[in-house]
Amino acid sequence: MSNISDNSDSSDNSSDNILFKQFTSAYIFLNKHPNINFSNDIKLKLYGTYKSATIGSCNVPKPSLLDFKARAKWDAWKEFDGISKEKAMDLYVDIVEIANIGWNKNHVIDDSEDDESIEENIGEENVQSASQDRWTYVSTLSYEDDDNVAR
Repeated sequence: MSNISDNSDSSDNSSDNILFKQFTSAYIFLNKHPNINFSNDIKLKLYGTYKSATIGSCNVPKPSLLDFKARAKWDAWKEFDGISKEKAMDLYVDIVEIANIGWNKNHVIDDSEDDESIEENIGEENVQSASQDRWTYVSTLSYEDDDNVAR
């Protein structure tokens, strides 16, 4: 984290470094598992905290009311105005961990690791159970037996 001064003590620097690694690990995990479904509310909170952690306060003009998606994203980012980048990273990490999707902050993953090592570090059963909790329901028409179908 470049904004940390050289005269800060090493415990502050190491805790910031750990937070940055957790934040990066959570972001990488989400991007490597795109089939994880979140509610729109969670997606917007992740978006707002990510933008605040990486850019800072919202620095773009307010979109039109008719551009619903852009407006929702802008509102989500604006919600976290004024918080520090470290606090935004911490919130992002907490949201991902609380979502119970198979990632936790005690297993920091380097971006150099591949999908197989991620599942080994986290535990393949956790990744599978997270995806099994999100069933996709599809309705289909049922057809009667061929004998009863009018020709």
